[in-house]
Amino acid sequence: MNEINLKNTSKQILPGILDMGGSNPGGDKISFTNYYMEWNGKPWLPVMGEFHYSRFPFLFWEEEILKMKAGGVQVVATYAIWNHHEEESGIFDFSGSRNLRAFIGLCKKHDLLAWLRIGPFCHGEVRNGGMPDWLYGQPFEVRSNDERYLARVRSLYQEYAGQIKGLFFKDGGPIIGVQLENEFMQSGAPWETTHNTAMEYVPRGSGGEEHMRILKRIAVEAGIDVPVYSCTAWGSPVPEGELLPVIGGGYAFYAWEDDPTAQKPTGNYLFSNLHQKGNRPYDGSKVPYAGCETGGGMQVFYRNRPIVPPETVEAVSVIQMGSGANVMGFYMYHGGSNPVGRHSFLNEYKCPRISYDFQAPLREFGQVSESYRRLKRHFLFLQEFGGSLAPMGTFLPENASSLSPGSTDTLRFAVRIRDKSGFVFLNNYQDHVEMKDLFNQRIRLELDDETVVIPAGGDGFTVSKNSSAILPFNLSLDGICMKYSTCQLLTRLEVDGVAEYFFFAHDGIHPEHAIASPDISQIKAEGGTVRRDKEVTFVDVVPGTGSVVDIVGVNGCRVRIITLTNEQSLRFWKAKIWGRDRVFISDSDLIFNGDEINLKRTGDENMCLSVHPVDETALAVGGQSLPMLKDGIFACFTMCCRPKQVDPQVERISGDKAFIQFSPGSFDGVNDIFLRVDYVGDTGSAFIDGQFVHDNFWNGTIWEIGLRRFLPRILEKGLLLKITAKEKSKVSFTEMAAIKVDNDSGDATVFQSITVVPEYKCIVRKKG
Repeated sequence: MNEINLKNTSKQILPGILDMGGSNPGGDKISFTNYYMEWNGKPWLPVMGEFHYSRFPFLFWEEEILKMKAGGVQVVATYAIWNHHEEESGIFDFSGSRNLRAFIGLCKKHDLLAWLRIGPFCHGEVRNGGMPDWLYGQPFEVRSNDERYLARVRSLYQEYAGQIKGLFFKDGGPIIGVQLENEFMQSGAPWETTHNTAMEYVPRGSGGEEHMRILKRIAVEAGIDVPVYSCTAWGSPVPEGELLPVIGGGYAFYAWEDDPTAQKPTGNYLFSNLHQKGNRPYDGSKVPYAGCETGGGMQVFYRNRPIVPPETVEAVSVIQMGSGANVMGFYMYHGGSNPVGRHSFLNEYKCPRISYDFQAPLREFGQVSESYRRLKRHFLFLQEFGGSLAPMGTFLPENASSLSPGSTDTLRFAVRIRDKSGFVFLNNYQDHVEMKDLFNQRIRLELDDETVVIPAGGDGFTVSKNSSAILPFNLSLDGICMKYSTCQLLTRLEVDGVAEYFFFAHDGIHPEHAIASPDISQIKAEGGTVRRDKEVTFVDVVPGTGSVVDIVGVNGCRVRIITLTNEQSLRFWKAKIWGRDRVFISDSDLIFNGDEINLKRTGDENMCLSVHPVDETALAVGGQSLPMLKDGIFACFTMCCRPKQVDPQVERISGDKAFIQFSPGSFDGVNDIFLRVDYVGDTGSAFIDGQFVHDNFWNGTIWEIGLRRFLPRILEKGLLLKITAKEKSKVSFTEMAAIKVDNDSGDATVFQSITVVPEYKCIVRKKG
């Protein structure tokens, strides 16, 4: 039995020390307590996802922003990278994919907020950490209080301010926050301008809190006026009350360390109380815990190329929420590609020159990953219930302090609670440790005036290895008390006066809802059985679209509980479309844009879309009505795109080179084509007519390239793939310092396969 004492758990919520906040012309207001942000005076737990506009083709920004919104992201965080905008001193470039104003404008168009990270230093695996090359040869120290350096920063901030004028929150725009600097006085980056890599580093910075105050003053004087100014705070100075400290939620894989075998299991998968003072450079009890770098994946480095499993990202999200995070910020949420500069590549030397995929929830070419689907379940939950979660304090069982990353026999859990209601957060994942299934688990919650045991009877549940979960207790379903559920809450929907609560069942955990009997007037379960006693009514359900529990409360309210399978929850979406909130289940990836739904599926032209609720008017594709079938409470529609056979001509030039040519109509009728290269080697490079367009560090996974961004040139010139073998070239030196290269040594490269897969797109509208 896992036990936790939750008596006397009141959390003191006070006005915050932060001299921040603001309102917009529409009357919306942002403010702070010491524990959470507020939106219009109510607790607010926003979800923030990082997407770097200058690392993605501007022609496709809108589609990707809509994917982020469909995934539950509310705030788009982005770096404005100095050396992407001012490669040459005094010459600024905000054109094309560097068009900051257009990017922020798209956020506004689609009702997403924005958090702009303006440096000057950003790191982000960018050349010189984002500092332009020409700063290296200046008569001052960068990241210092030297007025000559600050004059350059002033010029930069003024340029940014001019680009985003009128797009601040106070103007009715989306920009609610600005981050100043990054990891100041904590880390630097290699100066790529030196003769040898890593010979010299961009300084960590100097000037302490005063430097951060100066940067804020320069930003304000330039016209950068936002409700929230932030700074990274894992080792950096934080001027109390002036800047919101934002924290990195931790990465499971330290790819920046050259030796992958040297990494030890991290503490990122143990619950803690993030609102305690801790060892941070500020008092954590006075400000909300705001994440900005919760690990959404990890970039590969040359000597360390980890593969990030999706359960890693899901688990760290559960850990952060359960430990008390009140801003969820993921880096990266969307991968990208480094632009090529006028005089150099703009990557950090340890990383691919082009690819900044990061194994993010949304990948480098916009691919939807498994981690996107898992996080979407959390983010939809936070959109609906984040305001309830935000004021809840974090509490840990007594044995929490004795657990280590290597602990595999004990269930890791934490509770967030307020006024006897809350959520239990479970985790059975740990990086670099082989976990095991935990059988017969039960959790005993000792509250002020009652004890809640989850589950109340039976042998307990199984928490599968590498899994995590969030379970509610004493949850108010519109006035009806759910004592607990062994299923995870997804969202709430109101349909014809009935409050519908959507849950999903975890594999290995028997799905059961326990409802307070005195609150129930009537109860009926489809796809389940009801066991009712005086105090608690237990409902055992069989998950699926037809698993419906209808309840009429003694207070007269009507509530419906729908319990989906784990697989259905991964294909679950929610959006406001056709005049109301609706939920969807689909085997395709969905984008909601105005009055249409874009369905995308890679490799299969057949698609299905289940909708709830559906009105009498039919749905249509291309003006043609779609046949409708019943799928539990959902209406199910199927559609089929015209199948596309893409047969490129592949010429094997040599063991390490392949040339691919496409016929003129290859891209007709499809949204994109993904090239999948299965090879064994060290690195892969792609060229169009001799121009370097993409690269890959081999780690045993498939090298995937989205090709539409290279139109029309790829049709005209084709694509050359070049693979280098591990240790292919041996270099030696003569007594005259001449270099000799033996190109015939080393392992052979191998193309296992080269295939292309079309991505289909179908647009669904409401007919009539």
